Amino acid sequence: MNFWHRIASAMLLLLALSALAAGGGLAPFDRWLTDLRFGSSSLKASGQVALVEIDSKSIAEIGVWPWSRQLHADVLDTLLDLGANQVVFDVDFSSASTPEGDAAFTEALRRAGGFAFLAAFVQATPAGITLSLPAARFLAHAEPVLVNVLLNSQGLSDSFLAGFDTGNRLVPALPIALSGRPAPEQNTVFIDFGIDPQTIDRISFVDVLQHRVDPARIKGKDIIIGASAIELHDFFQVPHYGVISGQLLQALGMETLQQGRVITHFGSWPGLALAALIAILLAFRRRAMGLGLLAAAMIVAILGYEAAATLVYLQRALLLDTALFDLAMPALFLLELGNELSVQIRQRREAQHRLAYLAHHDTITGALSRIGLLDQLSGIGPAGTIILVRLIRLDSVRATLGQDIADATLRLAATNLQPVSAALLAYVREDTFALAFVGPRDEQALTALCNDAEAAIATIREVDGHAVHVAVTLSTATGPNSDNLLLHQAETALIHNGTAAQRTSFDIEQSRAIEFRRRLDIDLRAAIAANALHLVFQPQVALSDGRLVGAEALVRWNHPTLGKVSPAIFIPLAEETGAIVDLGRWVLQEACRQQAAWAWSGRLAVNVSPVQFERSDVIDDVTSALQLAALPANRLDIEITEGALMQDTERARRIVDALSQRGVGVALDDFGTGYSSLNALTTLAFDKIKIDQSFIQRLGLSAADDALLRSIVELCQRQHKQSVTEGVETAEQAAQLKAWGCDIAQGYYFSKPLSAVDFEAFIRSNH
Repeated sequence: MNFWHRIASAMLLLLALSALAAGGGLAPFDRWLTDLRFGSSSLKASGQVALVEIDSKSIAEIGVWPWSRQLHADVLDTLLDLGANQVVFDVDFSSASTPEGDAAFTEALRRAGGFAFLAAFVQATPAGITLSLPAARFLAHAEPVLVNVLLNSQGLSDSFLAGFDTGNRLVPALPIALSGRPAPEQNTVFIDFGIDPQTIDRISFVDVLQHRVDPARIKGKDIIIGASAIELHDFFQVPHYGVISGQLLQALGMETLQQGRVITHFGSWPGLALAALIAILLAFRRRAMGLGLLAAAMIVAILGYEAAATLVYLQRALLLDTALFDLAMPALFLLELGNELSVQIRQRREAQHRLAYLAHHDTITGALSRIGLLDQLSGIGPAGTIILVRLIRLDSVRATLGQDIADATLRLAATNLQPVSAALLAYVREDTFALAFVGPRDEQALTALCNDAEAAIATIREVDGHAVHVAVTLSTATGPNSDNLLLHQAETALIHNGTAAQRTSFDIEQSRAIEFRRRLDIDLRAAIAANALHLVFQPQVALSDGRLVGAEALVRWNHPTLGKVSPAIFIPLAEETGAIVDLGRWVLQEACRQQAAWAWSGRLAVNVSPVQFERSDVIDDVTSALQLAALPANRLDIEITEGALMQDTERARRIVDALSQRGVGVALDDFGTGYSSLNALTTLAFDKIKIDQSFIQRLGLSAADDALLRSIVELCQRQHKQSVTEGVETAEQAAQLKAWGCDIAQGYYFSKPLSAVDFEAFIRSNH
């Protein structure tokens, strides 16, 4: 949800809460909170006012109601005699009573000399709003004061009218007249119900009448005379204190003015404004705050606002309605929670869509993935055609220009190939695209499509400012389209291409060849596990005197049904499938075991495949084999080809050094076939250099080849390394090598590879 949507949602929520508050829906909550704030006050009455109550005790002792106004006259005289400051009658004297009683009360008012006040009432009549004043004879000696109190929307008496203008005179409210304070500007005066009514002195009317009151309770006080007896029904429901008498309510009004505590009501709008501000901040902030922290912040905001509302009431007599704000905070939190859930649901849907897209599309090229192609292959009909386009030499781009340029090349290739594919384009494996077409195609159509694909890739000569050169190898399959048959057939044909830039169409023999290799791999792994292979040993002879000085261990496999399987077949297969690691470990252990069993001092050489060298811990494998056979390290040579060294020269250096330090001999195999043979010869700790048999096969054919071979032998001599030649098949070859100073030779001229039993016999015959 964007910023403006969040703002709009929050404002609508606050508007709804405002409507609820305006309709009185939050009034009970506000009333309860306001009562709590009144209860937090420790205000005491000033002591300036005292109440003389017409209570149940007075009615019981006097014995009749209504009373004669003579009694009111007597009480007024008594109060003034006791030193009362002012006396206010919160009693209705608007109508005449007995002549004697009215006369007596009139005289008492005259004697009061203007220090007595009489109650006046504003009331609604059919003629409109009128003011009910005391009888005229009484007003000749006393001022009227307004005793009306106002009800709020909940029916509570919480304020009074400041006065009433009759047009001829302004009648002030009782609390204003009694306090002597100027009338507030507003006509409605709100009472502070935090003032404790229990601290206002209350005296029974009859006790004053019977002179049973301590004069100190009267002297200098303003006195309010009014009804507090239940049967007189002069009671009001007020905030905080519940039901109190009318005269006590007037006294609280007078104390409110006296102490400067006139309440100012701000209502809900400050809370509404603050909630709106928080809503706006939330719209900016949400990503930076978790829901737990947000909930805590909302609680702190509510508590803080309540504390602030209490503080401004205590310090400034300001009342805030906080219910709206208190409800707005959890409401905003729930809105945020809803927004969060909405975002999570949307993100989950987007993630699902993204996962679905990624499951069916390649992230680099944007083409269909292998899964996506297989899902949609049915769309090309019951028969179809697939062309696989594999980019070759792209590894060189990765090595020289980096993965980013290689990825950009793939993207450009996908863009260029898209127009070629009339149906589907997919990226199905590393550097390989598949183009799927509806229906089978004949050879001429296939050739045209392949030419188009080659032309599309041939246009890629520059990528991101870098010159690149890539070629393609293609394979095709056409015919029935069921499941992944077409793709499988095209991939089978592609495997037969290798890295050659050519085109191959699928035929059944390719599939049979792959199936043969698959079964052969399974059988080879089973043979390794079952110890079903065996070793043969080809003798190595010192050319100087013909002594047997060593042998090379070679692995052989007699398949149960295929018979003897050539190492030229099963060793490359093992390297491709990774089985070479287990095979090489078995050869090491078996060779060391056999070497330890022979009673001779010669050395046994064991080859380590480049794949085995890369993928296994050669040092650990050699150490373990020596320990299992209890074979001294100086009776073992490890032959490592130059190809194994070039993958990671620093790692190769550490391995060669570690083997040499353990006493194991290390030979550089197939010397002369790699471009950096001389560097390996001079920088790594090899004991022997095994010259590749291709040099021996050309011996005597040309002077240049002979000179090169002789130079290699002389180089080994200068480097103080033994030279070993393999593939020696004639006496002439052996004689020439001996003449040039070659140290050791092996080949059919000396012996073919022998079984362990035959080699042991060869040892005895050589001795």
